[in-house]
Amino acid sequence: MDKRLLLASPHMSDEGYELKYIHDAFQKNWIAPLGENVNEFEKTMGAYMGRGYPVALSAGTAALHLAMILAGVKPGDTLLILGDEETGIIVTKPDVLRDAADDIFGKMEK
Repeated sequence: MDKRLLLASPHMSDEGYELKYIHDAFQKNWIAPLGENVNEFEKTMGAYMGRGYPVALSAGTAALHLAMILAGVKPGDTLLILGDEETGIIVTKPDVLRDAADDIFGKMEK
């Protein structure tokens, strides 16, 4: 039995709207690291949430890294790292902070 959980399965709409944005990004040379679509997404999310300054990041690891910095995690702090044996997903701290805190691994159960 395959128990994989696809977190970001690629999908294109039947109408092909995504191709317009891809073409636009290439035409405007907004391939990396950011572009006006990302800027607009952050602005729209900020308005929707009604506060703060949302930041779009490249990956979940970057989001965890930023969250730990904003939470004030520092050397000597202890982090509880949870894992789920059924799906195989283990939420871990990013490698960039591997020396910044001690960790304790725990198992999630239903």
